Amino acid sequence: MKIPISIPECFEFLEVVVDDESLDQMRILKREERVEYHQNLSQYIRNNWLYGDDSPLIKALRLQGMTHYHEDALAALIIELFWEYLQGETFLPDNFLTRLNNGD
Repeated sequence: MKIPISIPECFEFLEVVVDDESLDQMRILKREERVEYHQNLSQYIRNNWLYGDDSPLIKALRLQGMTHYHEDALAALIIELFWEYLQGETFLPDNFLTRLNNGD
């Protein structure tokens, strides 16, 4: 299985992995309603992309300045950013690191 090596690449992967009906639902959800997608999608992200220091995504994020993380928090942030992406928001790498380090 190929693993994304950047947050924008995560979005591309998720657009393929998440079925069209769920993507359409995610697009119309309010921010506070996203919780229904967290468990399964978060588990998928953690198990397939984040576990292990040899994870290509973790290695790439460390090169971009990520100094520490917890798999649950990182998966939740990826989902949050994916939802924002589906809303048409632009991904900002510096914002990602700030949000991750602040626990947002």
